[in-house]
Amino acid sequence: MNAAEFTELCRSYGACSDGLEWIKGKSLQEFWQTCDRVDWMLWLTSRMIGKPGWPTLNENALVIVEIAEPLFAQLAKKRKNEKAFQAAGQLLAAVRAFAEGKIGIKKLRSALALDLALDRALDRALDRALALALDLALDRALALALARALALNSEKTQEEVLKEFANVVRKRLQVPE
Repeated sequence: MNAAEFTELCRSYGACSDGLEWIKGKSLQEFWQTCDRVDWMLWLTSRMIGKPGWPTLNENALVIVEIAEPLFAQLAKKRKNEKAFQAAGQLLAAVRAFAEGKIGIKKLRSALALDLALDRALDRALDRALALALDLALDRALALALARALALNSEKTQEEVLKEFANVVRKRLQVPE
């Protein structure tokens, strides 16, 4: 997909002005190989679910889980006895099971509904960034929230974490030529 086609595609799906400015003159492949904004990458792949040659819902969910699990494991050591954190872990496990085809969308929706019911408990028990991330388990905001939370708990900057996430997405998800 050349630069003009890619720009039109992004515009047609309502890309933000910053994103449209950044992709100016870039083909889809140039974008995919150089973008360090994992949120933009996941925004694009989530809009293209169901289109030939693009990642599926399950593939998108799996890459999000792969990004989330290391942070969750790190924080779980500190919070393993908190009920809200245990529920969030169950949600993450449900997203993985869905992504791997072990449960269907109805069971995933049930897990997400349970998570929404725990919203207030999550906000009290978890870092706000992590709570947001878990509430939006299948959304691109997950990557940003996790990067923010991970940066707070490590020596890395949020930008470095996002770049690592972008590399995971590039490795796991393929886009059409």
